[in-house]
This record gives sequence, structure tokens and C-alpha cells, in this order.
Amino acid sequence: MDKKPWYERFKKENVFDPAKFTYLNQEEARILNEMTPLEFLKGEKIFSKVLSYVVYALSLLFIVLALVFSFTSSKNFNLLGGYGYLGLIFIILALLVWAGFGFLTERYHTSYQKDDDAKKELPHLLSYFILIPLIITCYFLVPLRSQVLSQYHISHSSSAYDGYLAYVMIGIVWGVSIALAIPTILLKNKSIIKKISFAFMTLSLYIPLFFMPVLQTTYSITYPGSYLVIFAPIVLDIGLVVSLFSKTKRLTHTAYHVIADIAILMEFIALVNYGMNVASAVVA
Repeated sequence: MDKKPWYERFKKENVFDPAKFTYLNQEEARILNEMTPLEFLKGEKIFSKVLSYVVYALSLLFIVLALVFSFTSSKNFNLLGGYGYLGLIFIILALLVWAGFGFLTERYHTSYQKDDDAKKELPHLLSYFILIPLIITCYFLVPLRSQVLSQYHISHSSSAYDGYLAYVMIGIVWGVSIALAIPTILLKNKSIIKKISFAFMTLSLYIPLFFMPVLQTTYSITYPGSYLVIFAPIVLDIGLVVSLFSKTKRLTHTAYHVIADIAILMEFIALVNYGMNVASAVVA
């Protein structure tokens, strides 16, 4: 006769609890048996699909705005203002990746099965290591481009913001992203993979804050616009905290994606608004 405790012998839903003379519901059984995260409800799947459509629409809107405001004024390709050709390309690329991120999120929510292995979730996790570096790259190719940093260094000799820093920061961000993406691909432990991606997201969006004097001096949306850059990573961190409860609380994983999309939206509003209003020459 098997002498293991009843809660180790019955590893399934609707476990009978003799202490309560009733069957446990799915959530109670999952917690008891340390099962995988809760299945997404039908309403969550529908909401995720709607959220992905919103992301598609916003991505398209920002791409159209960037193109319209770029090609209707030569000032938008000024050395010290606007997007610049390379900046425009990367902003469009980042917005397309955001749309792809929305698609992967929606597919993950609608096709998720609790017995899926980590490899089936891999594209969803790897999208973080592409989208976040692209956003940071857009900062260093648009409002923090090398010409802007060099001019700022001339006007503010006490600040060590030389032009080459823009390319150095782009290289560092992509280097770290690739270095973290490799173990994400190789490791089979899903919890470790998520910790790596979450740690990367937690820290990376704070990088533009180290260049806040330049952003505030040259930003065409004035000082209030810089608060988008300040609070976007904070909003994302709030979302990451919410996601920590995704294994025990319903709706928290969906709530995390909503909050994360809001943070990403704040970043794109700041970047696209910059070119639309055209950053002025650096103020001495």
C-alpha cells in the first residue's frame, strides 16, 4: 500500500480534501500541488486579443506620424533636431517590433497550456531583448545623437557628454542584450529565464535618465515631456512586481502586460513627439 500523504498521491485538479469533505477547485489544487500557472480564462484571452489590436493601431499611428512630420519639413533631419534618417529608420523598426511583441503576447495568452515547455514560450521572452534595446537605440539616435551630445559638451564644458558616448551606449545595450539572450535560449529552466529577462527590463530603461540634462535642455516637448522618460521605467517596474503574483493570482499576468504596454507607449510618445515638434538647437 502506498503510504505517501494523500496530497502527494493525487497530482491533479479536483483533488478530494478529506479535511473539508469536498473537492478542491483548480486554484487550490494548483497551489497545493505546486502546479504550473493558472490557465487563462476566456475573458482574459479576449482582452489580450483586443490589447494586441490596440498595440497594432498605436504602432501604425506613430509610424504614420513619424513619416508625415519627417517628410513635410527639412528641419526634421537637422543635425541638432528631428529624427535624422537613421533615427527615423530605427523608430519605425522599434514600432514594428512593438506590434510583434503584442502579437506574441496575444498568441501566448490564447494558446497557453500549463504543460507547455519553456521553448514554446521562448519567442515571447526573447522579444524583450529586441524591443528594449531598440527603444534605447532610438534615444541615442534621436534626442541623444552624437551631434547633440558633442554640441552640449561645447556649451556645457563641465558636463562630460562627448558625442562618442551615443555609440558606446548603443553598443553596451546591445551587447548586454545579446549576452542575456544566449542563456535564455540555452537554459531549460523557465523561472531562471524569466528572472533574466525581468532583470534586464528593470534596469535598461533607466539609461536615458543619466543624460537627463541633455534631454531637458534640448527636448522640444519641454521639461514636462521629460517626465515621460522618468516615469516609464517606474511604471514598467510596477508591472514586473504585479507579474510576480501570476502563479497564484488570476488576471495578474494580463495586468502586467497592460502596464508594460503603457510604459512602452510612454517611451514612444516621448520619442515621436520629439520629432514632431522638432528639437531646437542646444541652448547654451
